[in-house]
Amino acid sequence: MNRDRYLPPPASHHFIAAAFSILLASCGGGGGDEPTTPPPIQSDNGGDSGSGPAPAPVPAPAPAPAPAPAPAPDGNDGIAPPPPAPLPDTPLPADATNWSDPATWGGRVPGDGATVVIPAGKTIVLDTDTRKLADLRIDGSLRFADKDVSLTAGAITVSGLLQAGTGTAPYTRRATITLTGAPSGSNDGVSRGLRVVGGKLLLYAAAPQPAWTKLNAHAAAGARQLTLKQSVNWKPGDQIIVAPTDHYGVSETELRAVSTVSGSSVTLGSGLNKFHWGRLQYPTDTGLSLTQDSDYRPPATPAPAQLDERAAVGNLSRRIVIQGADDDAWRNQGHGAHVMVMGLKSKVQVDGVEFRRAGQAGQLGRYPIHWHLLSYDPGTGAFLGDTTEHYVRNSAIWNSANRCVVLHATNGVSVQNNICYDIKGHAFFLEDAVERRNVFDGNLALKMRMPQERHLMKVHEGEPYQAGPSGFWMTNPDNVMVNNHAGDAHGNGIWMAYPLRPLGLSRKVSTWPRYTPLAQIENNTVHTSRGPGMLLEWVPVDDNVPNPETTPGSLASQRYVPMRNGKPCLDGGGNPYDFCPNDQLRLTIKRTTSFKNNDGAYRNRVTDPDYLEWAVADNVGLAFGGAAMNGTIQRGLMVGTSLNHDPNKYPAGADLPAGLATYHSMVSVIANTFIEFPFVEGKTSGAFSAEDYYTAAVERGKARNRSNRVISGSAGYRNLQPGLTDNHLPSENWALAGAVWDTEGFWGPKNWYTVPNTPFLTIGANCQDAKPAGRNGKTCQGNYHGVESIQTDFDPSRFEFAAAIHASRQDNNGNEIATWRVENGYNHYVKPEVAQRYACTPGVTPPSGNYCSWKLGHMRHFAALSGGRYALSFPGWGPAKWLALNITNAATPSDTVLMSVAFDGRLTAAAYTVAGSQWDREQGSFDPNYLKRTNVRTLTPVSSLAAVQSGNGEKFWQDKANNRVWFKHVGNMPFPGLDGMEANSDDDLYRVYSAVVYPKDTCTGAGSLPACLDRIERLGLK
Repeated sequence: MNRDRYLPPPASHHFIAAAFSILLASCGGGGGDEPTTPPPIQSDNGGDSGSGPAPAPVPAPAPAPAPAPAPAPDGNDGIAPPPPAPLPDTPLPADATNWSDPATWGGRVPGDGATVVIPAGKTIVLDTDTRKLADLRIDGSLRFADKDVSLTAGAITVSGLLQAGTGTAPYTRRATITLTGAPSGSNDGVSRGLRVVGGKLLLYAAAPQPAWTKLNAHAAAGARQLTLKQSVNWKPGDQIIVAPTDHYGVSETELRAVSTVSGSSVTLGSGLNKFHWGRLQYPTDTGLSLTQDSDYRPPATPAPAQLDERAAVGNLSRRIVIQGADDDAWRNQGHGAHVMVMGLKSKVQVDGVEFRRAGQAGQLGRYPIHWHLLSYDPGTGAFLGDTTEHYVRNSAIWNSANRCVVLHATNGVSVQNNICYDIKGHAFFLEDAVERRNVFDGNLALKMRMPQERHLMKVHEGEPYQAGPSGFWMTNPDNVMVNNHAGDAHGNGIWMAYPLRPLGLSRKVSTWPRYTPLAQIENNTVHTSRGPGMLLEWVPVDDNVPNPETTPGSLASQRYVPMRNGKPCLDGGGNPYDFCPNDQLRLTIKRTTSFKNNDGAYRNRVTDPDYLEWAVADNVGLAFGGAAMNGTIQRGLMVGTSLNHDPNKYPAGADLPAGLATYHSMVSVIANTFIEFPFVEGKTSGAFSAEDYYTAAVERGKARNRSNRVISGSAGYRNLQPGLTDNHLPSENWALAGAVWDTEGFWGPKNWYTVPNTPFLTIGANCQDAKPAGRNGKTCQGNYHGVESIQTDFDPSRFEFAAAIHASRQDNNGNEIATWRVENGYNHYVKPEVAQRYACTPGVTPPSGNYCSWKLGHMRHFAALSGGRYALSFPGWGPAKWLALNITNAATPSDTVLMSVAFDGRLTAAAYTVAGSQWDREQGSFDPNYLKRTNVRTLTPVSSLAAVQSGNGEKFWQDKANNRVWFKHVGNMPFPGLDGMEANSDDDLYRVYSAVVYPKDTCTGAGSLPACLDRIERLGLK
């Protein structure tokens, strides 16, 4: 093969020769510089000679119609910032010459194996197919003629200009760039690379109109005829894809060739393998319909007026193609073409281009199209500037061995109306979590799959919990995402993973993604994912190291907390923190459609979110779940089972559809419509889940819900804690709320409490069957008070108390009439050496006879009926020597509870109650001055239980013989802060009182709780 270098003769301007040297910048490491100009080299063999055509440029093509915008769901389009305009047309220089002219090359056109350099100041028009070049370097200009041509090279480097078409006259012929370089074994970034190093890559082609759309009628299995929602100008032979409309694993995206087109009707060359849904569904007062009901009114507007599960249909064919060679290196190693943009001086505008056989499997930095380190200096972290006028739009990237569109430490790129299909790993990808002010608008991502294990670069592109290869991997919140559609993902449609600090080569950039405000996220569709359709949790944690390419991309759960100006939320020790209320910002994610996902519509861990006008349907398990704080879900359309349902295709063994879990009412549910969420006894089902009501004994947060509507379904099954079920594992030891306040009256009369059907909660209460009758516990008038946040000398953990509790409900004579028991939780039900060794690690089984409560082990509390009598003990632990607990929802004089607690009779007890000061409640046990506060009541010791019973909450009796202390709570103490208390806040709803019993002689004056407990321990009482 001829390896000679071809360079046109110098033009009349001065030409400076220098050594050819390129320092490659790759995502795996290294930096990038503009190359210098090579010396002129003439070749005397290996080329084509002859007189050739006259050295006159080919006229520019006639203007073509501008590409249409991406389709958005009818009437619900998100409005993105205006995209950059194409660069101004540049007239062809008078001295431009044609590639086919031997005179351009000093007598011989470059042949197979040639290395070609176009020097600065020289413009060549590509008017013929090139031979198979070894390498092409463009320091000057190479512009495609208005004819079908192909460019084949091992690699291409552009520091000048490579252009086809213009912004006003898009390319209407066929141009194919094939990159053929063999793998080097060292990830050199050169092989099969089209690298833009400070130059311009301007490719404008007339794209199909529209690039993608949706079905407007069902397409049956075997069908060849597609009815689309709009007319298209697609051509016979075009390659199109049809998205699945069923669950992941049941069907997948189908690739077909077009046979004929007539308006909105497309005939395929071969029939479809699976059914694809193609009709809009509309809410009505009785369920869903394929016909719009003009009489239907949602609880509030604006709200979704339709459910759109129609299959997306995209056209992959374009007039300009960049592709890798279809050879053994591609078929066996996944060694495809890649475009890499380096240097802020570069200008890249790609419009209407097809990328195929692209990306290089398992190689960092070798992606189909990739902006690399344009906005930040990796050595110092310094900000270099946003890109201007960069975009990729109306393009199709498919059959990629390594991601799709990658922005790496680059800001300001417009990514609009593109299609990514059949992608290994994530498709649209932000690499280092510093990428900001980019716009993703109207893109379609389908069929994201795991790379082979030997090519897996990061575990988040494998099969982690709830996640995997996703349509959009977004690591910085400050990017616009509107009108996108992502489905058929082995992970998620959209995965927002905002780490604490920057990753990879950008670890020196001064920013905090976890605390950066969220930009616009609106009108996106996610479906047919193995995990949740949309995910805002699980962030990479190990890339911020000197050699990030060696890390696996491990994930950790972390809360996203948007802050004013992106400043970090830090505690007093300078450590990252979740709560900085003075500077926290709310965030909005609006008009998401999420359907047919195998792990729910959405999972999140975030502070202050507002989820507005979502439409979700047909998801496995809970549609909404996670750990949002102070959030809202408003004006949504929630559908359990839509008309697009075949019970034979529902994932085997999967959880049934259910509405939402609100993280113990930390999310307010306002003016939503729930349709077709049926009741299933014994399983989380219906519109509202109660499975996460575990932090409070009496759950009152539903007061923040209002104006919701349930149609053709159930409000929900009343989940039972393990101890109330017929069968549960020895390791399942936790409590759920005993009473839940039903402020909307879904289970019975408004403002009554739903409770399990157990005598502990129903004896003496005015109760009736909760809906559906006889299958879902009781609804009782109440009132109920919570006994919770227990703390003792033998388990002093304020937030992780895990000792067993036994609450005995008694009649007026002290006879036990019912019990409530929760066994030991985390690491207390095991021998110490077993606890230390196994530490409740999931998937590890402790030795026989030892158990570990694998979740919620510190949730133990009980609900007490107002006016009731209760005795609290700690099985296996003996009586406490110091004890504190909270009593909630008991703030009026009529709210009373008579209670005894197990307390060691060898110690002389003292006791007090405190209103509205639960976070320092223990201070009175060691600091006498605390007891002087106006919201503290020191209880007076008396000599009998009768004296306590006759009192008004100001007395206690120590029954030393039986190791008990008795007191009576009465909600008649002044409660601080009522004037400025926010209605329906936790402070308002729960009105927390605390009771503390302690050994007065031992702890008074100790100075701190640890010192108090140390004194108790030194008494040696067993």
